Amino acid sequence: MVKRFRVASGLTAEDQTKKNLRDPRFDALAAGEAEPHAHSKYAFLEKMHRQEVEDIKERLAQSKAASKKRGRNGKQRQRLSEARLSEEEEQQLKDKLSRMQNQLKTREKFEQQRKAKATVRKQEVAAIEQGKRPYFAKPSVLKEQALLSKYEELRSSGQLEKFMAKKRQRGAAKVHKLIPRERR
Repeated sequence: MVKRFRVASGLTAEDQTKKNLRDPRFDALAAGEAEPHAHSKYAFLEKMHRQEVEDIKERLAQSKAASKKRGRNGKQRQRLSEARLSEEEEQQLKDKLSRMQNQLKTREKFEQQRKAKATVRKQEVAAIEQGKRPYFAKPSVLKEQALLSKYEELRSSGQLEKFMAKKRQRGAAKVHKLIPRERR
């Protein structure tokens, strides 16, 4: 049995013994078990993310306001020109803003799904403690419950009609695509 392995060229022995630390937020291996704990530990990052979105919105608004103004004297014109963004910078900020807003929306959606699963699980555990047989809901049932909760939320906020109109338009567009071009 060999006691010592040959060290690759360009590396030292201490490089090989160094532990490889991984951040659970970005590690696919830790996503399953460490996810709830990682979410609570790194909750401050979501606040920072939201703050950064607000900063970008503010910066874009300042640039838009500065582009509308002309300035009375040289100092004002100089200050306004510094506040203006070039078209390229403005487009990059807009892209970054939309990307970050989409990330926030998906995170909120994931959080809602997680909470829904947790409530269903608590109900099942309570039912088992009362002596009932366990019932494991199929994904289709969970999806139906999520749709019902979304429907209730939209109805309570008064957005239901708008949502349903958009849904009808999307459905009509899908049907319209299936009709041959000659009959459109």
